[in-house]
Amino acid sequence: MILAEADIGGNTGDPTGIAYWSNLLARAQASGESAQIAQAGIVGQFAHDLIDDNLSTQPTGRTTAQYQAGLVRQATIDNKIAVSLACLNASQQAGGSILDPHTIGDSAYNASVTGLHAVTNDGTTADVAIAGIHLAIAQQNLLNIV
Repeated sequence: MILAEADIGGNTGDPTGIAYWSNLLARAQASGESAQIAQAGIVGQFAHDLIDDNLSTQPTGRTTAQYQAGLVRQATIDNKIAVSLACLNASQQAGGSILDPHTIGDSAYNASVTGLHAVTNDGTTADVAIAGIHLAIAQQNLLNIV
């Protein structure tokens, strides 16, 4: 399953954060990296920073609201990763090739986007998505991914 959404943390970016990541992207491209390589690097760094943020306690300098938002973002990405890994594993099983996208916009790609869009910080949304993946394979019908 392709992780194909801009708000992988579960919410829209704030103007300061958007400016920060946009600046990093512009600097990478200005240094000679292709747009594709620069974007891949920024997405990788964003995901790393999101996952690696130690939120076991409220970090100094963050308001309670910022801390709570960080917990939601981290839980959301963790759930999306769990669904993506479940899809990868399921795609390796008999009948699982139905999950393999061949081009952007094909039915498997669109099902993966739909399935991940529904995953939030609530773990039950990941459970529902994973169940849909297994049902899609069993019935050979991508419409089961909701």
